[in-house]
Amino acid sequence: MGGLVSGKFLFLLFVALVVLGPERLPGAARTAGRLLSEFRRVTGGLQEEVRDAFAASDLAGPVQELRAVRDELRSTATGLVTAPFAATTASNPAQTGGPAGPGAGPALAPIGRWSGDLSLPPGDPGLN
Repeated sequence: MGGLVSGKFLFLLFVALVVLGPERLPGAARTAGRLLSEFRRVTGGLQEEVRDAFAASDLAGPVQELRAVRDELRSTATGLVTAPFAATTASNPAQTGGPAGPGAGPALAPIGRWSGDLSLPPGDPGLN
């Protein structure tokens, strides 16, 4: 939601001060606070009534089943995504030559016959 004292809020406060003046601004702020409080109270009561009506309806059971399936799928998908990285973070970075520390990423195994040496072998025809 952002900080309470943002640029937009300060601009709104400045415009209200210019339009209402310093005498009427505190009263207008109190009125706005009361209206906001009343609005929150009314919408909270409405939400509670809708929840109660939904719980009493025939749709509550199937929706709860769908939510359970959704949660199970979400946990399975999260496990599938994080499982490949669990093995690389558990390995010793000194053995694999990878970076150390949290968030350093997975260590990569050497590819090819050079075992991490990136220079070209002597007598390679690619040097010509």
